[in-house]
This record gives sequence, C-alpha cells and structure tokens, in this order.
Amino acid sequence: MLFRAPQFSILGLVLVWLAALTGLSSSAHSHPNHHHLHTHHRRVGANDLTNYESTDFNLHAHIYEKLFMWEAYQIFTQIQTAERQQLIFPFREKRGPAGTSNRHIENGQQTDKAMNYVEFMLRTLQKPADLPHPPALTEPTSKDDLQRAEKQLADNRSFNFKGTVKLSLISPKLATLEENASLFISGRTPPGGSGGSGDGGASSGSPGSDDADTEDDKHIRYIRTVSQKVAAVKDDAHLVSIGDVSDRLARAEEISFRIAALRKAQTSNWLVKELSSDQGWNLQEADPDHDGKYRSTVVMAQADTGVPGMNTYQAVDFPRTFAVTQNTAKIQGKGLNNWDKFMTWGQQLGNRKAITDGPASTDTNVNHWEEIKPWESFWDKCAVPAI
Repeated sequence: MLFRAPQFSILGLVLVWLAALTGLSSSAHSHPNHHHLHTHHRRVGANDLTNYESTDFNLHAHIYEKLFMWEAYQIFTQIQTAERQQLIFPFREKRGPAGTSNRHIENGQQTDKAMNYVEFMLRTLQKPADLPHPPALTEPTSKDDLQRAEKQLADNRSFNFKGTVKLSLISPKLATLEENASLFISGRTPPGGSGGSGDGGASSGSPGSDDADTEDDKHIRYIRTVSQKVAAVKDDAHLVSIGDVSDRLARAEEISFRIAALRKAQTSNWLVKELSSDQGWNLQEADPDHDGKYRSTVVMAQADTGVPGMNTYQAVDFPRTFAVTQNTAKIQGKGLNNWDKFMTWGQQLGNRKAITDGPASTDTNVNHWEEIKPWESFWDKCAVPAI
C-alpha cells in the first residue's frame, strides 16, 4: 500500500511562522514587565501647570539685604569708626592685596577710611574693591530712591548681585563675636553657648549639634544681630555727638519691610507649588482649555507684595481650596480634616513652636520662617525718631 506524503506549500509555512511571531509579540507586550512600552507615567510639576506663576522673589530679597548691610555699615562706621566696627567687612591687615583689605582705596593705596558704595558692593561679590573697571553704581539717597538702587543692581549685566553674601567674607570675626553675648544677640543658641530668646525660636543648644552649626542658622543669627544693633541706634544716648543717621535708619526700616514682604511672597509661591505638583500634594486636574495640559486645583488670589516694582504673587485661598471636591480627600489624607486646620497648617508652616495637624515642617520650611523673623521684628520695632 502506498502512502501519500502530506503536501506543504511554502506560502503556508510563511503564514504559520508570521502568526507565531505575532502571538509572541502580543504576549510580550501584554506582560506586566513590558507595560512601559505602551504607557508612560507623566510627571506634572507645578511649572508645567497652565495656571501657576513663578517669580523668584528671593533674588530681589538678596539685593535688598545688601542694601540693608550698606546702610548698617555706614551707621556702624559713623558710630564706632571704620577701624573699630567688626560686624560688617572689618578692616584686614594692610599686608596683602589692597583691594581685599576692606578699606577705601585712593590712588591705588589702602587708607584707614571706610569703603565707598561701589567698593562695598564689589566686596559682597568677593571681588577686589580696586577693579580697573568698576560698575557704575550710586547708593540710594532716600526711601523713594530704593527701587532705583535695587533695580540698578538687579539689572547689572557684568556683575551678579542677586546671590547671597558668604558669612566668612562679610563677617570673618563672627565666631569671636558669638562668644560675647553683649555683642551678639541671638534668637537661636550659638554653637556651644547660650543665646537670648527671640522670635526665631531656640535650637537644642547642644554643642556641635547639626541644628546649631548649619550655615542657615549662622546667617539667621547674623541678620538678627545686625538688625537689632541698627534698631538700637535710635535709643543711643550718644547720638547727639555722633551725628545724624536718621535718613539711614529710615531707609533701613523700609528695606527690612521689603525683605520680609518678598520672602513671604516666595514662601506663598512655594506653597502653591508644593500643593499643586504631582510630586507634592497633587492638587491638579486636566485643563479642559488646553489639550494635554494640566492645571492646579488650588484656589488662588493675586496678592500684592507692597514692594514697588515687584510682581504680584499667588496666595492660597485655604477655605475654597479645601472645598474643591477633588481636593478634599487629598487634604484630609494629610491629616487636615477641615479647612481651618488646613489654613492653620499653611500659615504656621516652618514655625517650630507651632503645634498643628498635618505634615511636619521640613528644615527648609523652618529656615524660611526664621529668615523672615529678624526683618519683621526690625520693621515692627524700629520707629525712627527725630535725631
């Protein structure tokens, strides 16, 4: 008996082979390990939201801080002489480069006079005071002239005045001054020592503790000291013989108000960003007016800093934000069961003395809170008298 061998066409084999490959491909794509080939998780930070506005108010606060230090420097050198004052750019020995001695330069030579405005601002940048081509800068002459002076520094394209000043540069004798409580009035305990109480709260005070040793802590204590010493000038019984510094005190008071206002605006912007970002509280939704975009569901109001020339900023409307249907459960999930607890948490964020529900303040939150307090305190207490 003869058996017939089955007939296979080449086309049939190819079709079977393609079907097998297609099945393998579908299986691979449907496997959990291959899910990323089809679905991408979209990170939506606050800067990607259609209704979030960001302004770096801190950069302008840094410039106003330099202007405050200039007024304080002039007051201290007038009261104590340029040689004796130690808090802001004290004299260095005449050995070494003339431009880094923190002394006024005349005809390329160091003098025993205080630096002028241009020299002072150059030193805040760690530049020598005797640069061959210094910037064309003029100090403010009145409270109304502060906006011009700030803008002149902010807009300078050759030098960046928007950064912070290194403490080791502006006050190299800071550690020595901290040891003398009469010269260093601190709201936070200095490393290994004891400080007075203040609005900024007190640290653990343990010698060498991380909290007491951070640069942020040192900066806060330094600002508190300088601002309190300037504010105390109005009560100095020897002012009659020293000379009139009332104009500088008036400018210092106005500058302190502007710094506090700008830092509060920065904190408010940060809070909107934290609440809105999907890496924060994720209070956001798809924007129906912009395909593929998202918007914050934080209810915001435009607030004025009160600082001439500055943009408005976004402030959280806590009750209305809590009332938004898709926000309520997310906020309650943070341990804030009603709008007033939510608002208290937001308003006290960074205050280490506050007892609130909700997430604990981070070190950054605390530093932002305490950076504001010396300026607020100065502005509240420094009523400039006729001298």
